[in-house]
Amino acid sequence: MKIGTITITFLLLVNSVYSQKEVVANDFGKNYDGESFGILKNDGFALVDTLGNVTADKITFKKYDKNLTTFSFYKGVTYDFDNNTKLYRLIDFNKNPITEFKFKEIKPFITDNTWAVTKDDKEVFIDLQGNIICNYNQKEINKQLGLTELSSSMKVFEAMSSKKVEMFYDELKQITNRKTKKIGFLNKSNEIVILPEYDKSSNFSNGLVAVCKLSGNYYLWGYIDSKNNEKIPFKFTKKPGDFHSNRAIVINKERKKGYIDKNGKLIIKAKYKEVTDFYKGFALVKDSYYSETNLIDINGLIVNSFDKEIEVKATKENLISLVNEQKTIAILKSNIRKNIINQRTVIINSKREILSKRFDKIINLVNGKAFAMNIDSKGISEKGLINTKGEFIVKIVESEF
Repeated sequence: MKIGTITITFLLLVNSVYSQKEVVANDFGKNYDGESFGILKNDGFALVDTLGNVTADKITFKKYDKNLTTFSFYKGVTYDFDNNTKLYRLIDFNKNPITEFKFKEIKPFITDNTWAVTKDDKEVFIDLQGNIICNYNQKEINKQLGLTELSSSMKVFEAMSSKKVEMFYDELKQITNRKTKKIGFLNKSNEIVILPEYDKSSNFSNGLVAVCKLSGNYYLWGYIDSKNNEKIPFKFTKKPGDFHSNRAIVINKERKKGYIDKNGKLIIKAKYKEVTDFYKGFALVKDSYYSETNLIDINGLIVNSFDKEIEVKATKENLISLVNEQKTIAILKSNIRKNIINQRTVIINSKREILSKRFDKIINLVNGKAFAMNIDSKGISEKGLINTKGEFIVKIVESEF
């Protein structure tokens, strides 16, 4: 394979107050986190900052790794694979090593810990600094569950081929009794603190977790604490949400959504078609698919509205940017501007004023910047990182090779 090189070109635009950089890449990941985004080149992945500077390059993954199917990073941490030792290490956004090469397998961070297999075949959970927070011991867990040991070959298969591995949340992680298929919870010392007795479960959040069990002829959901005390009765037929800002989403039999508090009291009536979890005391809700989107507080009072012509989708990403930056991404309906044909996505402020140029798609508005792209009959015609005016700060140009 021909080894490519990254080309960065300063473009000083005429009659413009901003500068734009071009970054040549084979492909790019839409994983902008406010500081960096990933690109793919012939010689591996690279990280680019918001000024268009390549901070790390030639980052590789093991070929056909099912655990890392795309370039993934979380809170300034990503992965690098060494083809000589066949091991992974953790690195930061400048490719400085956080750990040595010592993991045979690893899963992407989605919270502050993840699963890995060390070079001596130990199954562990590690934190963002690469510290082992749990030496996961399936033999000890099986002993606590009263299960007979699998053969050594089966144990390796069980550890390595798991399609889904539960992480630790609030110091506890889900475990499943492979015989009964019931779910319980384990602490970081490999101690089962809640015996597997539940049919389904969420993850712990703010000290509570939603679990499901058979009650009479129906499966019902309720909430327990870390000591397996029932805190909210088993009365929900639909899976409720996790707690954020002391509110959790519940769904009634008509599939309308509302919010309860940690005492199980219905604080916001179940009347919405679309909702988000609360974030810093706010949530986005919609009465119906075609209705306006409202920003509400923890008591359900409307603090801002976005009409049907300028649609703000009820998503976590839009909520976070709206709360943190008083700006968000919106979709313009085709009848609001006669001259709008294809470029319908814009950045607006909390007063519903349009700030940016129109694009076919804008995603991940963080720290006043977002990914944007336009699409023509041949595919993506232009893409890159924009500011809130819609000006390209970093433009991604496809490599010829």
